[in-house]
Amino acid sequence: MSWLDIFNKLSTFLNKYDPQRTFSFANRNIEMKFHSMLDRMKLSFVREKLGHEIQVAEDWVRIFRRAVVELYKALGLEHRPLYSREFASFLEDIEHHLSKKLVFYAFDLLRNRLSLEEFIQKAGAAVTTSLKTNMRTLYQNWVFVSIMRLLGERGARMIYPETKFLLLTRSQQQKLAIIPPNAILATGRGYLSFFLEIPRPIAWGDSRDLSRVWKLYTSLRPDICVYGEKLLNALDLSGEIVIKRPDIIIECKELEDWYKRRRDIRGPFAEIMSVEKWRTAWIRGLHEGLSEAVGLIMKSTKKKKKRHKVIYLSDHEIVQLYQKIYKPKTFYLVSRTRIPREIKDDLEENNIEVLDNIMFDHKKLEPLIEGLLNAVRKTHTKMSIAIDEDTYKLLKALSKNIGIPLTNIDNIITILAQFALEHINELRETIRTKVNSRKDLVEEVLQETFLVS
Repeated sequence: MSWLDIFNKLSTFLNKYDPQRTFSFANRNIEMKFHSMLDRMKLSFVREKLGHEIQVAEDWVRIFRRAVVELYKALGLEHRPLYSREFASFLEDIEHHLSKKLVFYAFDLLRNRLSLEEFIQKAGAAVTTSLKTNMRTLYQNWVFVSIMRLLGERGARMIYPETKFLLLTRSQQQKLAIIPPNAILATGRGYLSFFLEIPRPIAWGDSRDLSRVWKLYTSLRPDICVYGEKLLNALDLSGEIVIKRPDIIIECKELEDWYKRRRDIRGPFAEIMSVEKWRTAWIRGLHEGLSEAVGLIMKSTKKKKKRHKVIYLSDHEIVQLYQKIYKPKTFYLVSRTRIPREIKDDLEENNIEVLDNIMFDHKKLEPLIEGLLNAVRKTHTKMSIAIDEDTYKLLKALSKNIGIPLTNIDNIITILAQFALEHINELRETIRTKVNSRKDLVEEVLQETFLVS
């Protein structure tokens, strides 16, 4: 049954049980039937509007989920991934997620505040935009996950988040007034810190604070910024670009004809707002939204037309703009599909390395992995070592026995390594003949070799 047929039945139903369109029913069964018909109408609209695109999205979600599983194997991650609420809802049930975008449009249609033509136009735009936005996020996240998987397969380890889970959200982090990474990996050469979509807004208190961080609201945001060091905060308000200059930027493109799209760039030209203006604009938007929802007429419907400075650029020109603004050491563009030769040449002439026709083949990202490893700061020679609780207790006992505080754990590990190398044959014999489990190995070697009283 088409969504329009369901809508007509729903209208007839409401004419009988709710002619005033209050959407409030005294009878529980009647209320449940209304919501059931409404849900069917929204789902039917989504399916008719998007058709085969939903199947494509479901295929992409399956590919992404497999990539996450492989990443967890490669890096030995333990806890479930953390996604944004929007993306998590999309991954769970695409059709249901998209139908949720129709709630207010559907109610306005049933109240005759929208005509059928207006509903088709506005609701259609809402579900299409939501699908495209989530598909773009999915491909960006797939590239990020695949990069970390490839690094994990080369021996890299995750040292942030310390609890070892995939962090693909930025929710609430801005309250810390810093820009923390999504992940830090320790490689054999040093550290790599990954940040998704920065600069990000951070917390502020008054107009002075807001003016300091205003660029964070208006800056262009590359998909992935990478630093060849252990970096726990990318914010740098003293600099020209309000973040520490990235070593590598990775921009991801999922559409076949992404280079044909044109977008307006107005953020960098936006006037700085005071807290008072911010609050006034927020209250005005809230007031107008609520007034429309309850059917009130505003005293003044005249709006001052304000001209905003804006420029229109094609997507491949925007990529070049990222390169000019942030000036990373290396800029990679990852395109799911093949790029025309003239576009590719134009990008490469502007110091952008292009990896196209990647599709969902993570092995095609290998050249990017080499670039990441080469970006590691050679001055950072210290590495983090993740140890379990039992090993920590043994090291604590050892530090007490040899008189070196555990705060100097680097010295303790150096002494252990030197001692082991000096007694390598004895150590090999001990491991081969006396030890059957890891716990026995640690206890016996320490007790017999180091902790002898």
